[in-house]
Amino acid sequence: MYAERTPPGEPPCDVCRVDISEENQESARVYHLVKRQVRTAGGSGEIIDLDYAAVKAVMDILEVQDQRTVFERVTRAFHFFLAERQQRSS
Repeated sequence: MYAERTPPGEPPCDVCRVDISEENQESARVYHLVKRQVRTAGGSGEIIDLDYAAVKAVMDILEVQDQRTVFERVTRAFHFFLAERQQRSS
């Protein structure tokens, strides 16, 4: 984020670190493993959505117990960051 600024800058690491609550640790782990597993539009390559099969596969591999809650949190985070990305590019 800071490297993309004009002019480029250094992040203030002591204030930009996010501590993830214990209840969100599992969701964050799944999200970081699948965030680039996406569905795209044919010729344009526009990101349409997260690949839900990838989310399910990772949750199975990690033996996530409450898959419904984790799935909802992962997809909510993905859509939040996708909307941010689309807003920056428009």
